[in-house]
Amino acid sequence: MEGARAPASARDGVWLNSIVGGVLLFLSVALIPLESEGSTSRRYQLSGVHTARSERLLIQGMEAINNSRIDAAIDNFRLLTELNPDFRLAQLILGDLLSAQAGSLSGFGGNHAVDHRKLVRELRAEAQARIRHYKNHPPIGHVPLPLLHLSDRQDHAIVVDLSKSRLYLFRNWRGIPKLIADYYISIGKRGTKKLKRGDKKTPIGLYYIVDTVSSEQLPPLYGAGALPLDYPNAWDKFRKRTGYGIWLHGTDPETYSRPPRDSNGCVALTNPDFRSIELLAGLGTPVLMQENIPWVSFNRWRQEREQFLKQMNRWRRDWSSGDISRLITHYSGQFDTGKHDIHGWRKVLERSLRNERSRGKRVQISDLNIFHYPDDLGPMLMVRFRRNATRHIQFWRYQQNRWAIIYEEMK
Repeated sequence: MEGARAPASARDGVWLNSIVGGVLLFLSVALIPLESEGSTSRRYQLSGVHTARSERLLIQGMEAINNSRIDAAIDNFRLLTELNPDFRLAQLILGDLLSAQAGSLSGFGGNHAVDHRKLVRELRAEAQARIRHYKNHPPIGHVPLPLLHLSDRQDHAIVVDLSKSRLYLFRNWRGIPKLIADYYISIGKRGTKKLKRGDKKTPIGLYYIVDTVSSEQLPPLYGAGALPLDYPNAWDKFRKRTGYGIWLHGTDPETYSRPPRDSNGCVALTNPDFRSIELLAGLGTPVLMQENIPWVSFNRWRQEREQFLKQMNRWRRDWSSGDISRLITHYSGQFDTGKHDIHGWRKVLERSLRNERSRGKRVQISDLNIFHYPDDLGPMLMVRFRRNATRHIQFWRYQQNRWAIIYEEMK
């Protein structure tokens, strides 16, 4: 009869469908479904990777929604918003859950006014980025191929996957990069591949932390502080890329986190996450920033590492010989520093060899770091080391079935 009350089971089914459909569909989780309850976060935690409590609560809450455990989801998001009252994404999802429970949900963030639609889109993008990471996190036992060799002096290294809005922190364990933590991040408003000053893009490349700036020295926008990077590096300058002031930094204290693309080119973290990184990643920590970081098995990583270490040993041996005809074979005919082509650089190397022979120096290599360097012209390696007291920065390109040096600085 019209207006009659539906049976309880039917009402419950409609209510659950409203919640799951309203929250999950509008988050596009249907495109990247979570696994059975707890499996995603639990399996990732088994790898020994630290995950902040707030992020664990967020993912557990989403898993609870995915499994129609709505009361558990509400409890999770209530606790999360109590811990972080300024976590807008958590507040929005909690509000949606409560609205759905009351039967008034029209979609993800659907109860917000029209002038808040931009904010809702940004929060949905943040939710998607966070969930995609837990659905497609790095395989346990794999390592990022770009961190090919870390010097004993490097206690930690950072890898930023710009396409996944994720920062990975590694500890150098006897030369092997061990993943110890990962964090959600925000990057440039206009994406990646920074080319010039003011383009609001985040650079792609390998950079080093060169300073620390406390929150007291900064406007509120930078939150808990900043770790400036050495952008533009040698390769950026050679490619005539401009700009400055690319930092890892925190977030305005009034906002827990920012949308995936919201900075002017920097990498922004939540303030608790920034403080965690700041404690471990000091001056001189390498920061690799790239889209779609390749993770490979330990055996493949070790094989590539050993192969290039043999290449470096041949370079050292040929330098030690003092024979320029042997040494120059490691350099590409396309070698260019902007100031020297291969012929000019040969003269520079000859002078260095004569100087070392006259002083009777024995060649020693130390503080060796080798990275696969992201570049749109083909496979490339960035190699940094000390030869006696001289600091070398080399870029090797793979061409004609061999690695050859295409750029070098000696200081």
